[in-house]
Amino acid sequence: MHLLNGDANLAYLNMKSTPLYSESIRSLYETKRNRLKRITSLLFACAGCLWFFLYLPESVLPFQGHEAFKLKQYQIYVVLMTIWGLDFRREFKRIDFIARRSHELKKDITLIDNVDINDSLHLFEIYTFLPGAKGYHIAVIINWVFCILGIGLLISQINLLLKTVL
Repeated sequence: MHLLNGDANLAYLNMKSTPLYSESIRSLYETKRNRLKRITSLLFACAGCLWFFLYLPESVLPFQGHEAFKLKQYQIYVVLMTIWGLDFRREFKRIDFIARRSHELKKDITLIDNVDINDSLHLFEIYTFLPGAKGYHIAVIINWVFCILGIGLLISQINLLLKTVL
């Protein structure tokens, strides 16, 4: 039994495929944010695959190795969850800002473009500084530092695993 009829399903699908922002705003950050999401997903996948090594017999991976391995895994997940959480928070702030700006200018939210948000371009920075952006650029620094830290921790974890097993 479907809770929605055919027209409501079609409206829902159209809503999902209709962009919320104008093309000028999406061009500011959408591809960079998708890249950040891909990198984060890849790091999560690699970290997740490493959990399988805990099932190795104790003759291959001693108990002390298990404990050190688990502690490193938790560190990796703290870094990756921080990247994900901060990205989610910044996306919420972007949506909130555009909605407030739409209300201030009395324009439809889809008609807000990058000229209307020129004073808050820093909200749309992912990996690089946007020309003309004023304000806090900490998001760019955090993204770079935490991505590099996540990669470094994964490499360290693989190195620990190889030292323990070999």
